[in-house]
Amino acid sequence: MSLDTAQLRELAGIAAEVLDDATPYFVSEIGAKEEVVKGVGDWATAADLALERQITAALTERTGLPMHGEEFGGPDLHTGVTWVLDPIDGTANYSARIPLTGIALALVEEGRPVLGQIRLPLFGESYQAIDGGPLERNGEAMPELAPGRLEDVTIALGNVAPKGTHGGPTPRYPFRFRMALANAVAHQAMRVRMFGSSAVELAWASAGAVGASLNFGNHAWDNAAGALMVRQAGGELRDLEGGEWSLRSRSILVGRRGVVGELAELIDALGDPASFA
Repeated sequence: MSLDTAQLRELAGIAAEVLDDATPYFVSEIGAKEEVVKGVGDWATAADLALERQITAALTERTGLPMHGEEFGGPDLHTGVTWVLDPIDGTANYSARIPLTGIALALVEEGRPVLGQIRLPLFGESYQAIDGGPLERNGEAMPELAPGRLEDVTIALGNVAPKGTHGGPTPRYPFRFRMALANAVAHQAMRVRMFGSSAVELAWASAGAVGASLNFGNHAWDNAAGALMVRQAGGELRDLEGGEWSLRSRSILVGRRGVVGELAELIDALGDPASFA
């Protein structure tokens, strides 16, 4: 199955209507507390579960396409056409009534994002991109990202500390490596911010509010929609190993051309992350 532009636009329209229907509940449940504990410092609220069920049911009924969600899983994303959803991205923020949180929805075809929508309801912002089209914010096409320099922009940095205790299992990017990279970026960039939500970071990177977004993980529900938006906005997509970003990457580094290149040089200069364990 290969989706053409007309089909993507039709699916984008359906998805927008489904997210419109889900947004009032998202807003009403702000402050919801943990319902399912997934790990130390990682949980889902009743709102996460309810929104995933609602959005999945509506999209499945209206499009006939399967869903892969953060809370309930789904089919392999590298075969066929599948929706991928994070019903509440930035759950810790959401529970704490911090408005840096949103809904991320993408359509993935054979492992490649071809449609992405991010809603930031508490900011009144809606972002969309389809393969071959421009980035749109609140229904208006956005200009392409201009190249930039690290010293002139704000960098959105993902969680420096792994979830839970620092004494837990050593991650791919150990705590010391993350801290060293954060220190290097802070000395070179105009500003560094940690928003606690991939949806927020990637939406704002695609629109140019931040010069780049760097994250030490790469769950499809977190990054597929936003990565497509950055791509369609004319940005650069990499992972921390220096390769081109894909759903198979273990990390994500995206943003303005020039800025991403400078960040990649800082990462290379640190050497093998394993040496920081």
